[in-house]
Amino acid sequence: MLDKTTNIYLWTVIERMLFSPSGNKDIAKWFRQYHKFALKLWGKPEDYQKGKDYAFKLDDKFQISFKTPFDLPKFSLEITQNTTKQSLHYDNTYFSELDLIRVFNSGIERAELNRIKQITPNRTNLEYLIHNMITHPALHFHYEDISHYIRLSFNTQNPFLFLYHFAFQFCDYKKDFRDSESKKHEFKRLVDLVEKNIGAQNVIPSGVLFGL
Repeated sequence: MLDKTTNIYLWTVIERMLFSPSGNKDIAKWFRQYHKFALKLWGKPEDYQKGKDYAFKLDDKFQISFKTPFDLPKFSLEITQNTTKQSLHYDNTYFSELDLIRVFNSGIERAELNRIKQITPNRTNLEYLIHNMITHPALHFHYEDISHYIRLSFNTQNPFLFLYHFAFQFCDYKKDFRDSESKKHEFKRLVDLVEKNIGAQNVIPSGVLFGL
């Protein structure tokens, strides 16, 4: 297993490759394709979308909606279950522990970039990183009345990473076991994609990321 310093650097590389569209056109395209991807992953027909506001109705009692402005200073997610509504918000006008990681990682890139770039992570390393990023984040929230195996992350300031993680977590959300076939298939597809591109650190187009 790679050391923590290298893992932090590789985490950033993967985030840049998969979850960092730039410019209004690419961001708008990412959201449109994400909408199709999430509904496909959940086995749902396209519901509705309006501009930058999206809503997904998983069943008659469970609805999800999110809003993300194009300048990305904030993002929010709302989950309505029966008559209960819960909201998750990120607001970058406030300082958090996650900002310290960004400062730390900048230091890594300045001090150790040449050494780290010589390291080619093997599949086990990539599976470990993506497992922490998507499947089982260190800091997470459980919906015990749905499934203990839904783990909603509080580990990121990146709305694109968060939304992908969210779609993955709610795949087969009514099945209360650790690894459904749909999740295993999507996890393998993502690892394959990163493994193929990690050497050149290519930016992955959103259509490729979502398998559309």
